[in-house]
Amino acid sequence: MNGSMLFYLLILAAVYMTFRNFQMVSRGKHNKGYVDGATAIFRHDEDAYQIITDYLAKETSEEHLNKARILKLYVDLEKGYDTQNTLDSFDPSKLFFNKKGVLDTKMVEMNSDSFIWAILALVKAKGVGNEEVLNAFFEKFTPFAEVMNDQMEYQLMKNVVDALEEKEEKGIPFFKELNYGTYSGLYYDKRLVGMYKRIAAFFLSEAGEELDDFLKEDLSAFAESSVGHLLMSDLGVCEKYHVGPPVEEETPVEETEEAAEALEATAEETISAEAEEEAAETEAAVEETAEEVTEETETKE
Repeated sequence: MNGSMLFYLLILAAVYMTFRNFQMVSRGKHNKGYVDGATAIFRHDEDAYQIITDYLAKETSEEHLNKARILKLYVDLEKGYDTQNTLDSFDPSKLFFNKKGVLDTKMVEMNSDSFIWAILALVKAKGVGNEEVLNAFFEKFTPFAEVMNDQMEYQLMKNVVDALEEKEEKGIPFFKELNYGTYSGLYYDKRLVGMYKRIAAFFLSEAGEELDDFLKEDLSAFAESSVGHLLMSDLGVCEKYHVGPPVEEETPVEETEEAAEALEATAEETISAEAEEEAAETEAAVEETAEEVTEETETKE
């Protein structure tokens, strides 16, 4: 190993980081329209449907198209529109699997908000009495059930369906495990795990399970949030949990935008974090190479 090899590695690292920065900027452009659509739903904006359909008409990324199709399904159900085209075009594999068809845990994390929106769409289907859409939408994920079985987001969605359809256990064992931290072996997005726990607490409460004081307080806070209020109002139980004025009268625009961006899981932040991590690894590799070169030089001397 000599100085020219070290120089080559430094150039390679610079090219790689330039490529990663380009990816970050590119993904940010794709995300904007998606966040606008999610924010419009949280605001109960009458233009939500138009914002989302306009985004779908312009977007080219299959990944982002499928993220937005979940939003589209939600507003289709809300307005009583036909959902068949949206269901037919939705392909969850584009959100979680790489081009080789292998589950990519980084993609799952970047698109973990899609599971939250999937849950909201499933709840909306239940709320409007459309069991057919509820089942058809969930069935879109079933071909990937085995390979996604160790993903908390998938497990949460599956158990929410059990609760909505009032199956024997109603998801209760999983919801308890989630809230009491006994979920080792599952992969999950740490940024959204608090929201997952609140969703679980809500369904435990709806199943008639007694909650401790901490979970009761957490559930009251969830009712005040944009996601919680949307979920509870779609099931017609918001008044049961809500404290204070309705969220749409109390929550400023900034908070709804913040909630939308949190659900979107801020892909720019995720990729930035990945880029920093990979940059650190590259830097470490370069430093290690530099040390090797120095040691070789000293040995020769």
